[in-house]
Amino acid sequence: MKKAIGAGWQDKKYNELGVVVRDCNKALNDILVIMLQAEKYVALLAKSLSEYESVQLGSTNGISASTPQTSSFAVTPSSADTTTFESNTFGSNLAFVQDRLSAERYFSRGNHYEEYRDYWENGNYTFSRNENPELVYVRARDIEGVYLSDRELGNPEGFWTRNGREGWSRENILRRASHIQDVRQNTESGMSLDELSQNPVLDDTIRSYYNNPVQVAQVGSYYVFQSDGRHRTLAAQSLDTYIPVLVTGSYTRND
Repeated sequence: MKKAIGAGWQDKKYNELGVVVRDCNKALNDILVIMLQAEKYVALLAKSLSEYESVQLGSTNGISASTPQTSSFAVTPSSADTTTFESNTFGSNLAFVQDRLSAERYFSRGNHYEEYRDYWENGNYTFSRNENPELVYVRARDIEGVYLSDRELGNPEGFWTRNGREGWSRENILRRASHIQDVRQNTESGMSLDELSQNPVLDDTIRSYYNNPVQVAQVGSYYVFQSDGRHRTLAAQSLDTYIPVLVTGSYTRND
């Protein structure tokens, strides 16, 4: 009689597989952090080159520097350089700020954007990894660095539906975010996520926000977006609610 597939997999082997998966996940997240940091410095270099090329050099032949190209999105002049999109265009209670290092990228403006801009544009920070991150709740608007491209910002329907993928819509994502507090209150009262998953509505929220939590890094009194989950984070910011996250580490400024 043939042995059933998987019959030889005992608890020990499952545990060993889990260790391998966790190690791979940690290694990939390490690479992601490095890539995000590298992107910042590449953007700084691109900005410096752009400023250099836009300088009109004195010459006798009358040739001047070319006129810098402008973004397809007009940024409302203000001290914060903020463009706000109302609910009928992108999402209620959301404001987006054009990245001064890249005209094609916009950041969702949270409660600490000015501090974040110093970190993103000028700061010299050292990252310390949290080897055993735990799930914690933070106010969604205390998370900075959630980005959109200019194309995504100009096509809200395409962003929220992931260009027409089944089951994806702004309404569905907002509905999942709206039940985070229900899950939180019940777990703090002693119920497990498995028990709460018996409720189809709460199960949808658990699958979205708890089974694969958004990852952030702490910078002083706010957090920097570190992983996938832009739709989920923006939905929670739109509702101005708390969101469960894994704090993977912290950035400390080098004075």
